Amino acid sequence: MPLRLPIQDIYKVDDKRVIVGRVETGEIKLNDELFFLPSNETVKLKSFEAWPKAKKKYVSGDNVGLTIEDQIFIDKGNLISHITSRPKLMNTFEANLFWLSEKKLKIDKQYLMKINTGEYNIVISKVSKVINTDNLNSKTSSLSPEKNDVCEVIIHSSQLIPMDDFKVNKKTGRFCILDEEKIIAGGIINLQNFPDQKDVIQTKNIRPESFSVSEIDRALRFNHRSAIIWLTGLSGSGKSTIAKETEKKLFLKNFNVFILDGDNLRMGVNRGLGFSTEDRTENIRRAAEVAKLLSQAGFIVIVSLISPYISERKKARDIRPEIFKEIFIKASINECKKRDVKGLYSKALKGEIKNFTGISSPYEDPKNPDLILNTEEESIEESVSKLENFIIKEFGMTKNS
Repeated sequence: MPLRLPIQDIYKVDDKRVIVGRVETGEIKLNDELFFLPSNETVKLKSFEAWPKAKKKYVSGDNVGLTIEDQIFIDKGNLISHITSRPKLMNTFEANLFWLSEKKLKIDKQYLMKINTGEYNIVISKVSKVINTDNLNSKTSSLSPEKNDVCEVIIHSSQLIPMDDFKVNKKTGRFCILDEEKIIAGGIINLQNFPDQKDVIQTKNIRPESFSVSEIDRALRFNHRSAIIWLTGLSGSGKSTIAKETEKKLFLKNFNVFILDGDNLRMGVNRGLGFSTEDRTENIRRAAEVAKLLSQAGFIVIVSLISPYISERKKARDIRPEIFKEIFIKASINECKKRDVKGLYSKALKGEIKNFTGISSPYEDPKNPDLILNTEEESIEESVSKLENFIIKEFGMTKNS
């Protein structure tokens, strides 16, 4: 079995940081190259810490304390493996649940998932099948499990979770779900239908090039600093309209500004991507990388994308966090249905569009956006004025920085 060692805690002992946990499967020995998920770090094992004397190798069932050569930030909940046999890293996956609660399962309600030593906020976005354990019959009248029923579900997390398929590793392919600190379900994981979300480990031979014209040089020429203004919200909330009107106003004030619109990107650099979790993730990654390049050229880049998941928006922010601003274009699902300029909600409600955000796929509101524009309560003109003033204040050269 491959090495799986969930981190239970990290202790400071003299000048050492000792990582402790229990080997669930496999074995670990001195000088092993270890891989940590979700931190996505590769380091070499330096020593084992034990009293009175450490062993040279630890196997399944052993508790272990260890140190690593590079002092990188690693937190509780990370899962240690070898580089050649890593677990999957997922934010959407299928699972079989054994429902233990008298309470009804609620779609898109936030629950707490405990897996290995990690805790994650999750939602159950779909129930595919419910089986009565008394007679093993599938329920057809209701897809809401009752106590002791088994159900097949799709689970989504706002964070990436290291895990294994239960068929591959029974120790790290199981979990429990809690609601109000009470266990309401136990589950086993099925990873056959969703892709691994691990970042590709890049070759160490690639190095970024530096250029003779700096961003400061560009800022002095354009009289403003570069920025990535990320507009997120439901379809129909007003993102594109606000982006276009704000671009026009800033352009007339001699700002070097450009829009990256979701539909336009899908006609070019993101052509061929659909609306599955995997494709949405890649769509956002490409948009963020293009925004980064334009910002390095001195542009204020206004990105207009639904970008429904907190975890994916965080990845976009992490590309250039010092100039990234998340703008929540707020409007209720009912208001967006009323607007429905493109007729998309109507098609989604008829089942003609799959994985449509707000109908058959969840949208996660930003927790701490840099600015909220509530288009249900304020006019487009008011929203545009707020965004324009925000950008000028944050990135105009009159701002002390």
